[in-house]
Amino acid sequence: MINLGGILIAALCVAGLVRGPKGNVRLVALLAGLAVAAAIGAKLWSAAERGGFAWHAPAWELTAGYRYPGAMVAVLVALPVLHRVFKPQAGMAQIFDAGVIGVCAGMVVVRLGCLWNGCCHGIETALPWATRYGVDTGAWHNHVRSGLISRNAEWSAYGHPLQLYFLVAVAAIGIFLLWFRGHRQTYGGQLALLFMALNGVSKGALESLRFSYTPSLQIYSFVMAGIGAAGLIYMARRNNQANCTSDLPLPN
Repeated sequence: MINLGGILIAALCVAGLVRGPKGNVRLVALLAGLAVAAAIGAKLWSAAERGGFAWHAPAWELTAGYRYPGAMVAVLVALPVLHRVFKPQAGMAQIFDAGVIGVCAGMVVVRLGCLWNGCCHGIETALPWATRYGVDTGAWHNHVRSGLISRNAEWSAYGHPLQLYFLVAVAAIGIFLLWFRGHRQTYGGQLALLFMALNGVSKGALESLRFSYTPSLQIYSFVMAGIGAAGLIYMARRNNQANCTSDLPLPN
């Protein structure tokens, strides 16, 4: 699901940005570089949280143990460098705007994989929509280790379907950004800043429900929200100043 989500992100970026055969090659090369950077960043973030790599389990390390914040930070760092190397026809602001639309769609797919695998699950609850997971899922193992269930249990304990909360939040943000792009967008990069603000707030709030609560994930989310909000305020003021300047009477 992570791979499928990444492919969907790249496909939507290409569909929204390609301008001619030459642009195809350069843009695809740039996106491939971003995909590698995202994978490395996600793995390094995860390893930092865990205190190192699981060298004793290389198969698991290759197929699991990736963190979304690490991927986003890596993309933010790598895009300016790769943009100078490949020089695609699309500007960085355009790529960021198309990229966040793709991220919203891709993360819906990834969260479905989280739900199926039982990872990223929520704390226990007795709410009517509480979810439990089968043997050998991430939730089942976590509940065994924490003593909530025995090793003979066929199901995990009931908990918040946090994966679905994340899914609904990012899908709603993606739909809003699509609408905003067609009706309200006034400058390049505005969609990316909106995504950072909205996704940061929603993800940061939901992180409180994660069973394996990780403070760094919540802090990262709110920091991203703050950066996005600050960027929106700065650009709004700059645009207002530009409009005021353009309205001044010409000198005689």
